[in-house]
Amino acid sequence: MKKIILPLFAISLLWACTSENKEKKVAHVITAENDTLTYRYDSIKVVSNNVVKPEANRQADTANAVVRYPVFENDSLNNYIKSQVFHYFGEDEVPTAFDDIASSFIRGYNEFYLENPGTVQSWYLLIDIKVIRQLHNYVALKYVHSDYAGGAHGNTSISYINFNPKTNKAVTLDSLILPEKKLNY
Repeated sequence: MKKIILPLFAISLLWACTSENKEKKVAHVITAENDTLTYRYDSIKVVSNNVVKPEANRQADTANAVVRYPVFENDSLNNYIKSQVFHYFGEDEVPTAFDDIASSFIRGYNEFYLENPGTVQSWYLLIDIKVIRQLHNYVALKYVHSDYAGGAHGNTSISYINFNPKTNKAVTLDSLILPEKKLNY
């Protein structure tokens, strides 16, 4: 039995290598669309003048706030991005500009520093918004918000901002799924 299987296997292997593929292959061409919106990145950095005294094995440090974000030629998109970031801060202290966020964070640290002389805490705030995908009718942004303002640990959240620059409206789940096809929770 072994003497028959080995020659049959070799013949089928050779036949497979030499036989023509008679199926027609259809090429699917996917063309990439270029960025359709012009944008540039801008950033704000505010640093506290109050330097934390270093402990053994640590360098001197201070609080800093960094906000990085894209600025589009489309004002509706810029305003939508701001509204999504400003919404994070709630209704009590609604910022009006990215500068306000960074400056307010550092003011809070400076007040904390004056009330707690000799503190070893150095706070940080990072807001980083990046364009991750752009088509003629869709812009996807990754929004990272990371901060430490005392306590046991810092906090980080990652969310996505989706926008249709053709309609100047947010892309939401409701805009993608027909009412009769909604997901049941």
